[in-house]
Amino acid sequence: MQRSDILHNSRLAGMTLRYHTWPVLQRQTVADHSHHCARIYWELFGPLPPQVSTHFIWHDAGELVLGDLPFPVKARNPALKAICDKIEISAVQEMGGPYVELEEPYKTQAKCCDFIEMLQFGIVEKQLGNKFAQPIIDDIRKSLVILVGQLPTTDAEHIHKYVFNTTLAFGEP
Repeated sequence: MQRSDILHNSRLAGMTLRYHTWPVLQRQTVADHSHHCARIYWELFGPLPPQVSTHFIWHDAGELVLGDLPFPVKARNPALKAICDKIEISAVQEMGGPYVELEEPYKTQAKCCDFIEMLQFGIVEKQLGNKFAQPIIDDIRKSLVILVGQLPTTDAEHIHKYVFNTTLAFGEP
């Protein structure tokens, strides 16, 4: 087996570990994360349009090649983000997956779901006793507030209510 056989395998892309540079108790794969992003979208907005479901299936598959950069490395480094995005898009295409550029409002809705999934992951980590989870929770909350501010008021209110109710369910104020 050659390296390219591994790096072009969409099945193995789903097995890529997230948070590999941060001390966590749970091991989360790209497939786990993608499932939860789709679940959250469905809980917030109803059935996923085809372009959104396709986005969630493939949005982090390129991490098989690049790895999962710590949040928010790309957000703080636009030049690095552009390079990483190009590498990830190419990796997904080499696996046979499509590159989907979501249009608004789907793009912001999907990113909110991505952030909510990371927030839920961080809260569960904290509840399991991970003392290193608080920075994940704090960083994501700040970023989510900014992102939600870009949505129409009805979507923003719906997301605020959802996040409030789900974080309370995990015992997090």
